[in-house]
Amino acid sequence: MAAARREQRIILTRDRRLLERKAVTHGCFVRFQDPEQQLLFVLRRFDLAAAVRPFSRCMRCNEPLEPVAKADILHRLPPRVRVEQQSFSRCPRCARLYWPGSHWQRMRRRLDTLLAATATARADSRPPEPRSISIRGCYARGACATFRGYNKEPRWIQSMCSAYGT
Repeated sequence: MAAARREQRIILTRDRRLLERKAVTHGCFVRFQDPEQQLLFVLRRFDLAAAVRPFSRCMRCNEPLEPVAKADILHRLPPRVRVEQQSFSRCPRCARLYWPGSHWQRMRRRLDTLLAATATARADSRPPEPRSISIRGCYARGACATFRGYNKEPRWIQSMCSAYGT
């Protein structure tokens, strides 16, 4: 919570009691249990679909990925990947490697479907405006609460599916 406060992040949670703590200045109750529904809710609630940049951050440490030449990492690649893949990225912090293999392709298709659903919903109705409301009001309606206004880019999205680059 200290990091969220210091970095002006919005805490996303299914724990209503967590949002009651004084240390939480910006929080959002995510009412859905299904991860895909949670992602759709957050993308719609904060109107983030246009900002999504999948696979641009390290899954381990959240650093922006950098392209790397295959020749520079050839010794670290599994034999099959050496033959089949040509495009690679590396995390500058932890040196973890990424390439668009079959797992990447499946994830890409899923994200494309979810983003299309978000775009359809946006075309059908305007996204809700962020608003300052009381914590009790938020819980009574099961809505998303923004405390002390909402005027910063939500940095928490950086850790969600590598969606928000800086």
